[in-house]
Amino acid sequence: LMLFTILGMILMKFAKIKVEKINFYSNVAVIVFGGMTLLFEDPIFIKAKLTILNFLIFGVMIFFYLKKKLVLKSLFQGKIEMEDRYWNVLNLRFAFMFCLIAVLNLFFVYFTSDATWVKFKTFGVLPFILVYFLLIPLTSNVFIAKKKINKSSNINISTYSNK
Repeated sequence: LMLFTILGMILMKFAKIKVEKINFYSNVAVIVFGGMTLLFEDPIFIKAKLTILNFLIFGVMIFFYLKKKLVLKSLFQGKIEMEDRYWNVLNLRFAFMFCLIAVLNLFFVYFTSDATWVKFKTFGVLPFILVYFLLIPLTSNVFIAKKKINKSSNINISTYSNK
């Protein structure tokens, strides 16, 4: 995976294809954590790196949230349009998801068998993330609908969104 990630980045550079921020950061994570796996050759690290990565992402997202920086907005720049306050909500939801995955992985690493952990990592994490991502548009549509209502009828949505 590391080799193909590096080759892919090199090919994109030569082909002058713009690498999106999110792809760049993902590729760096693959290379760094893959390198650490090869360096340490430790089964506990192999199991715990999902927790480490997710806590790292959680920490970065909370740090930028506290600094009033919209991390997700900058990652998805121009692809999704929302008001900044909804980007904040989305940022917190993603941070919570990464924290939850990290805690769940810790549980499976230290309190279950290796076979159970492999099943969790293989058949638990990805479906959890997919369901989480699929549920986001349900609430995002509410944000978009409120924004449209606000524009068309001059209703101040801040009055109604504090429930």
